[in-house]
Amino acid sequence: MASNLRLSHRYALALKRLADERGETARLYEDFKKLRNLIKASEELRVFLRSPVIRADHKIKALERLLGEGLSATMRLFIEKITKARREKILGEIAADFVAMCDAETGKVTARLLTAAPLSGEIKEEIRQRVLKQLASEGLKSLDIEELVKPELVGGFILEVGDRRVDASYAHKLTQLRRQFNQNLYVKEF
Repeated sequence: MASNLRLSHRYALALKRLADERGETARLYEDFKKLRNLIKASEELRVFLRSPVIRADHKIKALERLLGEGLSATMRLFIEKITKARREKILGEIAADFVAMCDAETGKVTARLLTAAPLSGEIKEEIRQRVLKQLASEGLKSLDIEELVKPELVGGFILEVGDRRVDASYAHKLTQLRRQFNQNLYVKEF
């Protein structure tokens, strides 16, 4: 998985540089945003892309139909090349990395907020404002919050902004307590 992340980042970076040279960054940004959202929303599409049984030309045609008529020539060529190289299973990660790179250039970041139960709009807005205030010195101008509900957190939240992570979940605190109880400091080990 980690090697896929590095590989997807390399592809996204190369495409970003090519798009900047050609002046197609805005167009590719929209194409990759659409692709990212499609892959994120559809488990069937993720299974389809991972399938070694389905031929590459069928995958290319299906992706082109899904993405629609307005697809740029660079995006069509990229989909063709990546699919023929049998790396179409990481298209979602490449798309997410490309969109994140473009957003970072404009000072826009998407934070992931994992909670045990859905939060009210007021609480999400308060969290958004606090993060914006904390990261304003780093050039952050806009922040979107993507909320994911994970009941296994028991309570609290996990906030991920870029490569930073704040884990204030009860599950994390319970794990820390369990580790402390497993260390018996009062009995000598022989």
